[in-house]
Amino acid sequence: MAGLIGRYVAPNEAVAPAGARVPSGGGIRIAVTDVRMDCPLIRYPALGTDKRTERPVLCLRLRIANPGSEAVGYRTWRRGGAVLRSRHGALSPCAFGGDSHPVGIAAEDAVAAGGMAEDVLFFIGETRASDELVLELDGGNCGGRGKLVIRIPESVWAR
Repeated sequence: MAGLIGRYVAPNEAVAPAGARVPSGGGIRIAVTDVRMDCPLIRYPALGTDKRTERPVLCLRLRIANPGSEAVGYRTWRRGGAVLRSRHGALSPCAFGGDSHPVGIAAEDAVAAGGMAEDVLFFIGETRASDELVLELDGGNCGGRGKLVIRIPESVWAR
């Protein structure tokens, strides 16, 4: 079982800095690197097209690092296992159908030893850039157990 470590980091900060202590058995490090309202570009492979969403959605960019010595299974939280709350209540996860995915984000089924993956989660609901957000991720999506909770202060929203 992989250990899970999560926190907000600045976009240019390393998730697993050199010399960082890695939990026994490997460990996955998950960081939220960007928070913004946007109309993301979504790829629809079955249609052979890319299209921006019509309405803005809340986009959370994640960096998933595996500093361990073995690959760790990974399944995107866009397909389930993510809860986002603001002071106004829970926001709804947002998907765009079938095999669609954000442009620039590769479908991953594992994070290689010493490797890194990026993902973007989308949510709709009432929130403002003045809100602190709480992201809850199911550890089973990356080989762990239980829930990983990451507090995202309002100061990190892209302005």
